[in-house]
Parts: sequence; C-alpha cells; structure tokens
Amino acid sequence: MIKLRILLGSCFVSLCALACSSAITEPETAVVLTQAAKPFVINLGANGKPYYHLMFNLTAKNVTGIEHSSEAEFRQNGGQFSLTIDKNAFPIAAPKCKSDIILRMPWVASKVDVSEKYQLYLAILRVSEQNKGQLPVAIELNPYVSETQDKLVLEQCNVFFRHSHNHYIPNIKPL
Repeated sequence: MIKLRILLGSCFVSLCALACSSAITEPETAVVLTQAAKPFVINLGANGKPYYHLMFNLTAKNVTGIEHSSEAEFRQNGGQFSLTIDKNAFPIAAPKCKSDIILRMPWVASKVDVSEKYQLYLAILRVSEQNKGQLPVAIELNPYVSETQDKLVLEQCNVFFRHSHNHYIPNIKPL
C-alpha cells in the first residue's frame, strides 16, 4: 500500500489514516510524497492476456483529423472510422510515429447495429468542429504496445477504441 500525505493548511492529512498531525507546523520543512498514477490500466482477457487501456480526452486541439461520412456510409462501413491524434498530446510514447497517432473504431459485420458507434462518431465531430469541450474515450493500446519497467511504448502509430463483442466499451474497467 502506498501511503500518500498531502499538505493541508499547517498540518498533514494522511489519506490512508485520515489523521492530522498538529506536530508538523512548518510547511517549508515538510516533504509531500506523491506517486504519479500510471496513465493506463491492465485488464486480463479471458485467455489471461494483458490488455492495456486508457481514458483519453479528445479535444479540438488534439484531434488533428477525422474521416467524414454520412450515416448510410457509416453503416455500410460496419461502423468503422478513424481519426488522428497529435502524437505530442498522447500520454504513451510513440517514437516511431512522425506526427500523429491513428485511433480506429473496429469494423463489425453489417448485421450488427452500429447506432451506438454512430452517436460516438457524431459526438467526436461536434467536439472537433465546434472547437470547445472534451470527450473522454476508452482506448485499447493492444496489439502495438510493449511494456518495460511500468512504462508503455507504442510500436506502431495505431490504437483502437476499446471494443468487445462488436460494441464500443466506454470505460477501462475489467469486463
């Protein structure tokens, strides 16, 4: 367990014990210990394979391009669409990418209802075209990711919307 203490006024509050020590009254001499959270989570698939997921806020600033299609074209393409994200705005290193990360929604067979995906697509268009707001999306980094010492690196410039059983999964919780 990591014990995290934060400075609150002239005393420390321990998040583990929720206790305040009035003995520490000199904030200049105190050290606040924090540990940065990983920007990703690891969920194990049914086969035991690790899947790397993260939540990312799409904004007009970090979305550098998006395919445009009508609803009919969207359905004909099996709900598949892609957009590009500025590499410098993405929280996972991608040393082989020159400028953008491609974020793709996987294709599904035509018999699958893609209405939910289409609503997400329209929300992304609104955020990117209206130049305001943000839209949190769940991203799966597999299969083009490697992990070394609690750090991830993209081996390719592609990531995917989190997807399972033909549907977009809007969170990074275990299934």
